[in-house]
Amino acid sequence: MPSPHVLNERSCAEVAVQLCGANLEFLGPEMRADRDIVLKAVQNCGSALQFAADELRRDPLVVLEAVNQDPSSLRYSLDVFHYEHPDVRNAILAPAGTVSPRG
Repeated sequence: MPSPHVLNERSCAEVAVQLCGANLEFLGPEMRADRDIVLKAVQNCGSALQFAADELRRDPLVVLEAVNQDPSSLRYSLDVFHYEHPDVRNAILAPAGTVSPRG
């Protein structure tokens, strides 16, 4: 595993989660709370949501991106309302990667 100092550098964190979203697990708390880093991670691996900071596990866009990539990642969301959110519900029912958030 790389040095903890390397894993807290933004550019290294971005590369790590683009290679494998689950690498979010090995990043420091600051990177796990960075919305852009977490979005890249869950777009690559929906289940990386489980390693995100709690506030991002409540973020509707982050949850939608995770569920769009892997519908089973909804279990890592911290808010029950996500189950009722139409975009999240559509992402669960649609083939992975085919749902975009409404503008």
